Formats: sequence, structure tokens, C-alpha cells
Amino acid sequence: MKKEFYRGDSFWSDDSEYKRIDYPINDEIIKQAEAILGVKLPSSLLDLMKIRNGGGLNYPYFMLPDGDTESIPYGGRARISDIDPIHFEKEDISILSSKELLKEVSLTGEFVVLWTDFHYWVVLNYRNRSQNPAVMYCISQKTSQLQRTTL
Repeated sequence: MKKEFYRGDSFWSDDSEYKRIDYPINDEIIKQAEAILGVKLPSSLLDLMKIRNGGGLNYPYFMLPDGDTESIPYGGRARISDIDPIHFEKEDISILSSKELLKEVSLTGEFVVLWTDFHYWVVLNYRNRSQNPAVMYCISQKTSQLQRTTL
């Protein structure tokens, strides 16, 4: 199996199946979003969002640490197909929808949801901090508890 990992070029996919509305992004929008979320978003994420505010990924797979792969349908690889944009529209999912999404699965915590299909989640973990979050890959269980793997 050929493993292709992101190396700094072509992060966003141009021919993605992910259908999204284009939302412009700038420093003022980022500032407002951080105020709503109550956290400082990672500069590496913001750099990518300034190129394209969410969308499909050219490199949707990532490797999980040994021992954390039993619930993953791809073996040792986990998949995230896209990243949600930052915007203030109520009709479309956004990173700002994190609290509502987490509430739907009875999960509380200081997380910012980057992507979910409600079975698998990629979140920024801000527990006990307001900046420099860990990235977590979570697997939903029938009990609405999440198994967590910090990436």
C-alpha cells in the first residue's frame, strides 16, 4: 500500500465530493469566531483556512498510534474527508456549530469540532486550556461516549 501524507502542498482538494458554500474569511471573522468559541484557534489551522475556508482534503487519511485501531474500518488509517468552514450562517454546518453538534451526542467538554459524520469525530481539545489544543480522533459508541485518540 502506498502511503501518501500531507507534506505542505495542495492540502485542499479541488475535485472534492464535499459540496460547500464558499464563505470568505479574514482576520475580523477569525477574531469573532474565537470570541464566540472562547478559544484561540491554532495558527496552522488558520493558515489553511485562509487559503480555503473549509472543504475536501487531498490527503484524507492519517495513521493512528499502535493499539488504537481496533474500531477503525481502514485498519491503522483513519479518515477525515473534509474540514468544516468558519462562518456565522445558521443553515450550514460550521466550526461554530461545535456546541450544537456535541450536544446532539450528549458530549460536554471544551472541544471544537473540525469534522464529524456522527460515528467518527476530529476535534480540537481545549480542556484545561484556551490555546494550543491537542487534536483528537474520537469514535462514537452506542452509549454516546467517545473513545479518544490524541494525535
